[in-house]
Amino acid sequence: MGSQKVAEVSCSSCKNFYITWEKEFPYGCRAMDFKSIRLPSLDVVEADGQECLAHENRVSKVKKGSVERITANGSKASKLNIQV
Repeated sequence: MGSQKVAEVSCSSCKNFYITWEKEFPYGCRAMDFKSIRLPSLDVVEADGQECLAHENRVSKVKKGSVERITANGSKASKLNIQV
C-alpha cells in the first residue's frame, strides 16, 4: 500500500479553536483540551496520523440580506446588501 495524504482541516473555521493569552502556547483547542505553539490540527495529524475528528464548523453570525443603516441624527440611510 502507498502512503495516504491526510487532508488538513482548518482550525480557524472550527468552533473549538481559540487564541490563548500565553506567549509560549498561543493556540488552543477546547474539544481536545490542549494548547500548542502550532495550530492544534497539525499536532493532531502528527500524533494520530489522521485529520482532527473533533472539528466542528463555526456558525456564521452574519446573515445574508439587506440591512438598513441609521445615521447619527437618527434618519435612515441607504440600504446595504451584505453577503458572507
